[in-house]
Amino acid sequence: MKTSTYLKLAVVIAFGATGLHGESSPKTLALPVPTYTVEPTFSLGQVRRGDQGEVKVLFRIDEQGNVRDLTVEEATDPDYAQSVVNAVRNWRFAPVTNAEGQVITPLVRLPVKIN
Repeated sequence: MKTSTYLKLAVVIAFGATGLHGESSPKTLALPVPTYTVEPTFSLGQVRRGDQGEVKVLFRIDEQGNVRDLTVEEATDPDYAQSVVNAVRNWRFAPVTNAEGQVITPLVRLPVKIN
């Protein structure tokens, strides 16, 4: 089963970015850049059936580039959601900076399509 994420296509929506002390930082210098990713794994039954779906997750990238506060915003199947959460919680990112060069902790919405 194949997954695709808009992150791989460099189309990540970072919103609500805040600096180290919670100050608003509407301008992000660069999109979050993954340095390590893990693909979700799916059950043999899901693979054989060729199920399709989508999972949207929200998470914050901390100052060290770790995924924090990971939640499922929407999912077509709870099993898909769990697989995506298990994978994304292990992702790592380069620290994200704002236009002033300060490290920020952006909130990221990541849609993952399963097909």
